Amino acid sequence: MADFTPIPDKIFFTKTAKKLQSDLVQSFKDKDMYVTGNTAMSIRYEITSKGFRVLGASYIEVNERGRPPANDSSRYDPSFLEKLKVWAAARGITIPAEAIRKAINKKGTLLWQGKDPRFTGNKSEVITDIVNKEFIEKLKDSYFKNKLTLYFTDLQSIILK
Repeated sequence: MADFTPIPDKIFFTKTAKKLQSDLVQSFKDKDMYVTGNTAMSIRYEITSKGFRVLGASYIEVNERGRPPANDSSRYDPSFLEKLKVWAAARGITIPAEAIRKAINKKGTLLWQGKDPRFTGNKSEVITDIVNKEFIEKLKDSYFKNKLTLYFTDLQSIILK
């Protein structure tokens, strides 16, 4: 059995969050969802007093299940059109971005419709393949192992003085 060296919480959470960030970016690449890199590269983390928080672009969840048909308020969002233009150019798609926006606003994305040929059904699992119950359980186990080891190391140093 390998030796286990405990580390302070802030270092533990920083290392865990960095690895999670890296794994999520790699998941985007592995699933052919890393087109411009903007969404994947928006993934970042913050260390808090109670652990860490992973953040990303406000639209990141669209990569998991697709974009549903739009309601009237978002139908003409100029930032969506600009993002579509960049995405279409990066993919080499020659259909005008306005036509793509119109189709998405009417029916949702192919992923939303369950018609994206890269995936079965309407879920890419680009995020949930990484962040899921198994991840949470491993994180809890690692954290508690680290805390117990720190506690017993401190206790041992007090006893042996």
